[in-house]
Amino acid sequence: MASAIPAAQAAQPSFVKLEPSSSVWDRITTWASEHKAAVYTIAGVTLVATGAGIYYYTSESAPTPQDLEAAAEKKRARKENKKAKKNAQREQKSPSPETKSQEKPQPTSVQSEDDVPEVTESTVASLSDETKKDYAAKLKAAGNKAYGSKDYNRAIELYGQALLCKADPVFYSNRAACWNAMSNWERVIEDTTAAVNLDPEYVKALNRRAHA
Repeated sequence: MASAIPAAQAAQPSFVKLEPSSSVWDRITTWASEHKAAVYTIAGVTLVATGAGIYYYTSESAPTPQDLEAAAEKKRARKENKKAKKNAQREQKSPSPETKSQEKPQPTSVQSEDDVPEVTESTVASLSDETKKDYAAKLKAAGNKAYGSKDYNRAIELYGQALLCKADPVFYSNRAACWNAMSNWERVIEDTTAAVNLDPEYVKALNRRAHA
């Protein structure tokens, strides 16, 4: 008969004895009291390292006088550039003195009645060609002024004196305009015909005669 197998014994749990925290602290205190030199050395090294790190950080982050001066110089340069741009824009917008003088309207020369020459058939013969030309221009300008003031009779007289100095189709056409304003169609045709005879392509005289 086979022998019976002995039953295995159950394993017993092992327990680790934990020391109370107070005993651990007592051991640390005892070690520190016995090794004061080492503790002081470690504390000193830690303090020095911490102080060195703080000094390095502050020295690196704090701007130097050179940095401050460079920043101030850059700020001044930016202000000067901005001011220069504003001045350039202002000069572009405002015209130069030369442009202002060119844009300023010139005062129209007002010719007084005393400056207008008096020309007759008897006196015109004694005038030089240059004087006749000058008188004709002055008489035409005075005639235009009288026409603008609707003083047609005076304008007709002045254009007539201008024609004594120079036979010009413009003078005939201008006098025809005065006759036209006075509804004197016969004289309109007469003066416009004289203007066309001097200048066959004078369109204004042709049109004025066609409407007379």
